Amino acid sequence: MRFVHLADLHIGKKMGLFDLMEDQRFILHKIARRVQSVRPDAVLIAGDVYDKSVPSAEAMGLFDGFLNELLDSGAQVLVIGGNHDSQERLAFGSQIMKKQGVYIAGPYEGKLERVQMRDDYGTIDLYLLPYIRPREAARFLDEEFSQTGEAIRAILDREHIDFSGRNVLLAHQFVTSTTQEVIQCDSEVNPIGGLSAVDVSLFEGFDYLALGHLHGPQRVGRDSARYAGSPLKYSFSEARHRKSMVVGEIRRKGELSIELEPLEPLRDVREIRGELEKLMDPEVVKAANSEDYLKVVLTDPVTPVSPMERLSLAYQNIVSLELARSFSPMDIQEPVECARQKDPLELFEAFYRRMNGAPMTGEMRAEIGALLDEVREGSEP
Repeated sequence: MRFVHLADLHIGKKMGLFDLMEDQRFILHKIARRVQSVRPDAVLIAGDVYDKSVPSAEAMGLFDGFLNELLDSGAQVLVIGGNHDSQERLAFGSQIMKKQGVYIAGPYEGKLERVQMRDDYGTIDLYLLPYIRPREAARFLDEEFSQTGEAIRAILDREHIDFSGRNVLLAHQFVTSTTQEVIQCDSEVNPIGGLSAVDVSLFEGFDYLALGHLHGPQRVGRDSARYAGSPLKYSFSEARHRKSMVVGEIRRKGELSIELEPLEPLRDVREIRGELEKLMDPEVVKAANSEDYLKVVLTDPVTPVSPMERLSLAYQNIVSLELARSFSPMDIQEPVECARQKDPLELFEAFYRRMNGAPMTGEMRAEIGALLDEVREGSEP
């Protein structure tokens, strides 16, 4: 069985104030075209289809179009909900979609949805486990769980899976390994403490574990347990990620091959750092796509005037602007008695110099002095 593994589409997500719908339409169309050339037996989408539990009409329309393109490859499409999805909404119309080869798992209600496929080596069972919390599992298993791993173990035990045959599991959980640290980023919902973490050893019998939730593509302890990662970079902590889609093939029991096919976005997400004048140099601007989503860190010793306004002339999609220069609050402290003996204008000048690395101009000094005189006059009885 040949398959493509995707996850964390987050359709409808924004980057700061910028709408990513055009970027998502571009990458999903690109993925669909590649799937059509690969011609897999199954496309596995491991959760967080949408970025919000109530997606916009435009987001739903984009996913609908993506499913149609995937079906053109002849593959069956298997989808589970993630922690960002409303699983009830995601599964609307799922009974009708099954007739077209699209299997969307609704919320867990005591039994996992199973899709059985057949190839030259016999049958292969694919199980769909949507994102679940311990209290949600407890409703159907008549048992209380303090940790997610306990709940998932009980869910899998209840299925009585025949691990002598070939089995695949789709899951959207925080799965970790004692032998390897997983890579996390800012755009994920991080678990609190260790209660949400599930050790990968719990899924030892599966021939492939198709994971969603973490945005960095990575294996978890073994090649057959893998996060597909998100198809786009959704935070600056992902700037160094190399996004990809997983193309795999399961042959006989225990025979698995994996390839990662790189995904090139319409616009990249990156950080640029330097003094304003250097960043505005035409050669620097032309060195990369000026439409990329940027975090700009200015290293000027003195804060430039209107830096965002000037940078926007060269770079179209600045998500954030920061100043690298830092100072300690201790740098601007002095004994209170000493401060009281100084003229307010003198104190303001000292503060300005420490904050900006340069003295006030004569014009600035005159304006501040006039303001202080007004304050004094207004406070007199």
